[in-house]
Amino acid sequence: MAVVIKLPATETGAGVTYITKSGKEYRISQNPTTAKHTLWAVLPEGYEKITTAASPLPLYEKIESLEKQR
Repeated sequence: MAVVIKLPATETGAGVTYITKSGKEYRISQNPTTAKHTLWAVLPEGYEKITTAASPLPLYEKIESLEKQR
């Protein structure tokens, strides 16, 4: 996926930053208009969109599965 410098303006809801034990940083943002949550990998050059879901719970599971792949 493409890397964006900042999160889209539509992602105005409450968000969570998640740092794994290995030090990888992720951000879960929320779009209150569509009630969708998006998982982003935080990179030095910006954010990389990983996936979107209706609830943040599957996004936490995705982070765990990404960590197991490392």
